[in-house]
Amino acid sequence: MSDVKQLIQNVRRSLASTYEILGYVGVDGSGAQVLLGRDLAINALVGIVAREDATNGAPLSVDVQRTLGRTVMVSGSMCPECRTPLPELDAFCFHCGANLSGSTAPVGTPDSAMVLAALATATSGRYEILGRLDREGATGAAYFARDLASDNIAALRLTRVEAVDASKPEYIERLTNIFETGAIQAQMAERKAQQDAERAAA
Repeated sequence: MSDVKQLIQNVRRSLASTYEILGYVGVDGSGAQVLLGRDLAINALVGIVAREDATNGAPLSVDVQRTLGRTVMVSGSMCPECRTPLPELDAFCFHCGANLSGSTAPVGTPDSAMVLAALATATSGRYEILGRLDREGATGAAYFARDLASDNIAALRLTRVEAVDASKPEYIERLTNIFETGAIQAQMAERKAQQDAERAAA
């Protein structure tokens, strides 16, 4: 069994009554392992920082965080604009400056729910959308999914762009090897038009 799988099992046992452990995210700036979890009481994603005993791999300490630390490094993360490898889940690409902050709509709002629905539709059959975890310091949000082929956790990068009429930002999902922006834009435009029609009819 790999060290990561053993760590996940150990943390899963210690937090079983309150948190569901969804998988491995990466390493933070201090070298601690970061797992993705779900708070069973409120059905919200959390980051779980686990520091291990180097001799036996058992967690020395487990810290549940409501936001994702700024220095979490996720393997394979890449800027969807210039394709520069990004060592951390920063709000901006350090190479081209692309805004990767994603949705700033509070969790539970219609806009936030619309983004999750669009992501689920666009990646259906390949990814299971797990939800959103805001980043530390109000620097945007990270969206997480499970790769159905590998069962690994993937961090979805969202590029923030301005709407055509500049009245409202739209949020487009981009993953390293998924560039279906047109399809997602169409989905969100359709949902927005439907919501506008429902509001007008009310």
